[in-house]
Amino acid sequence: MEEEGVQGDGVVVAVEGAAVVGAEAVGGAAVGGENSRGPPKWIRDLPVLGVGLGFRKSLKQEIFAHKQEIDFLELILDQYIGPSFGQIMELRRLSKAFPLIPHGLGLSLGSVDFDDPGRLRDFASVVKMVRPPWWSEHIAMTRAGPLDIGHLAPVPFTEEMVEIVCRNIAAVKKILPVPLILENISYTHHFSRNELTEAEFISAILERSDCGLLLDVMNLYANSQNHRYDPIQFLDEIPLERVVQIHAIGGRWASGVLVDSHSASTPVEVWELLRYVARRAQVKAILIEWDEQIPPFEVISGELSIARNILSETPERFSERRAYAFR
Repeated sequence: MEEEGVQGDGVVVAVEGAAVVGAEAVGGAAVGGENSRGPPKWIRDLPVLGVGLGFRKSLKQEIFAHKQEIDFLELILDQYIGPSFGQIMELRRLSKAFPLIPHGLGLSLGSVDFDDPGRLRDFASVVKMVRPPWWSEHIAMTRAGPLDIGHLAPVPFTEEMVEIVCRNIAAVKKILPVPLILENISYTHHFSRNELTEAEFISAILERSDCGLLLDVMNLYANSQNHRYDPIQFLDEIPLERVVQIHAIGGRWASGVLVDSHSASTPVEVWELLRYVARRAQVKAILIEWDEQIPPFEVISGELSIARNILSETPERFSERRAYAFR
């Protein structure tokens, strides 16, 4: 449910628990980048999950057949709100085989009229059922009053919106005290009243809300292509020490716009962005997320392998991996 319209020449990234190859990292920066202060203790204490895959029902059989290649699964949280008996049984089966990370689409953290205790409790009940080490949602608006927009819409990069998003996050944390990480979205619309850069906006929200970052490198690459900015400069300007998880996948070009369609293999440019981040951040998990034109599983296996190889470039970090115990 990405906002329609952003992606670049072919890109996607997958990164994870890659700590640092010190001054050897691209550009010679140490872990965390130019602005690193080291991750907060709660992020340091999170388990390293490894390389995972977005759970899709069409992939269920292949996922269990290739269980040894997959360290964790990410679930679309919204699909399990008010779960049927069959969905509860499905969650139980999946949780016995894999660590599960709930990924929200429709909480609408960018909505001014966010106060909806019933909706928050619905989201919280699913997260609590899965008992994950963290869960994620987007920095976006998906609802305007009672209207469901139907996609992830961008919000203005303003100080006022930083305060609105942080206020909404505080309300979420009161009901759901499980670590929350926030995803950057792809977008085509650029608000003329923006006061901050995208990097400044995301950084302010992460710092003031004390959340982690789910860095979607495909979204970053798409935005950099569609809005003509340097993705490396963006990475150097955000708090990479707050990166917990990374999303990777490829998109498609449509009418001169790179769309984050989750429909193609990860491009070389995105893998390189992944390596750049992996050498500077103590990432806990990399996710490959296919949604459209899902290929034979051998293709997915290849992407999982590339992501794992990038992690192995930082063996001192990967060797610290801790298995997450599910109850």
